[in-house]
Amino acid sequence: MRALPAAVLALLSSMLFTACSRDKPAETAPQPAASAPADWPAFADAFIESRFKADPSFGVQSGRHEFDGQMPDWNRAAIEADVARLRAQLAGLAKFDAGKLTAEQAFERKYLEWVIGTELFWRASAESPFRNPAWYIQQLDPSMYLTREYAPLPTRLRGY
Repeated sequence: MRALPAAVLALLSSMLFTACSRDKPAETAPQPAASAPADWPAFADAFIESRFKADPSFGVQSGRHEFDGQMPDWNRAAIEADVARLRAQLAGLAKFDAGKLTAEQAFERKYLEWVIGTELFWRASAESPFRNPAWYIQQLDPSMYLTREYAPLPTRLRGY
């Protein structure tokens, strides 16, 4: 997944939340957390972990430095397997009824649906990994190791 600058991500999240809020009537009382499916957090966590493994540079940009220095597998078979995994995750996501989730979880569900749709578009429909060399540039960018002072410079350079 291509990481967006924090400001753009915050803006998109705000816009999506506003759009989602307009689509349904205002709730009179917040939904109790107990009514949400217990497996939603596990599904969301598994999705995030799978994206970090598929795109280690995204994991590093998200502050998960156990992915430092790792590169994704960019051969056609691995990219096609990632597309299949995304489609399976989209099917799994469809099993969660937004009406049975808390407001926060329903927002997360809608956002995950957007993320998966975007990833599928660029990988499967546009075939960017096979048609656009610029698709690879962001994952080769060393700036996360050089400009973010999460560790001493020698440690960051080893990660790079």
